[in-house]
Amino acid sequence: FNEGSLMWFDMMAIPTDAPNPEAAHVFLNFIMDAENMAAASNYVYYANGNEASQAFLVEDVIGDTAIYPDAATLDKLYTKSPYDPKVQRVVTRLWTKVKSGT
Repeated sequence: FNEGSLMWFDMMAIPTDAPNPEAAHVFLNFIMDAENMAAASNYVYYANGNEASQAFLVEDVIGDTAIYPDAATLDKLYTKSPYDPKVQRVVTRLWTKVKSGT
């Protein structure tokens, strides 16, 4: 049993069959720029993983421990382990039933 809270990560990827991978790379290069990433975080009040952007974050964002947890809080966060194949099959079957309405 874990004590604390689940930690998660948002990620961006370009699918192998993307219709315009060049534009996707342009966007990723744009959003990964420290100032652009900070502007996005300042707008949505959501943390990002670009350490260089922290210099451009407003105090309401960088100073909010609900957005950027302090060390004591980080110590209580944990990540979810992948399901073993048997459990994943059950989850997939149940999710298929939910999605199909059966």
